[in-house]
Amino acid sequence: MQSAFIKFASRPATLKKGLMVSLVVGTVLNFINQGDLLIGQKWESLSLFKLFLTYVTPFLVSMYSTATALVNLDKVYKHRS
Repeated sequence: MQSAFIKFASRPATLKKGLMVSLVVGTVLNFINQGDLLIGQKWESLSLFKLFLTYVTPFLVSMYSTATALVNLDKVYKHRS
């Protein structure tokens, strides 16, 4: 299972999807969580750790869910054969 997971998680299409989800969701969440600081350009008060995590988390969730779905789909197709 793990090697199949890694195979699907490292596909360029999976990585691209994760990046796109991260950019959209991460940006929205950053504006929800630190929007006042971003709009007010209060860079010294901005938490770079929170900014980083807010982009990384949706990326990892998207990668995990896509790879897991592809592994399960692969199992179904192999079972039908």
